[in-house]
Amino acid sequence: MKYKGKVDLWWWMVLITVNGLICWILIDPEKTNINPLFVIMILGICDIFMLHMTFKNYVLLSESSMNIVLGVFKMTIRYEEVLTVKKTKNPLSSMALSLDRLEIRSRKNIVFISVKNREEFINDLSSRNPKINIEIH
Repeated sequence: MKYKGKVDLWWWMVLITVNGLICWILIDPEKTNINPLFVIMILGICDIFMLHMTFKNYVLLSESSMNIVLGVFKMTIRYEEVLTVKKTKNPLSSMALSLDRLEIRSRKNIVFISVKNREEFINDLSSRNPKINIEIH
């Protein structure tokens, strides 16, 4: 089952701000003393990277593992390695573009994700490994 990642308004504001700043530099490049070609190149790289993260943002529950994808970043966690899943608003950087997150703690690491259908995702995940400690408050 594939669960689409949740994207908050703050992420869209980051995208708009980055593009706005770069456009501001392009409007009057003599004031900033920056080569416009360099600015366009940086804008292209930032936009490609950030938009890729925005639209390629999901968690796939396969037969034996959970595959988390955020742009070019990918992580696989086997179900038997998952120890706990709990709701959090932790702002630490992770594989989530929303502050409405789930903290997934496994034997090897901790990852924060955000999915649109959180309750359905939690039920699906716990059905694949009933030993997972689900901490929902």
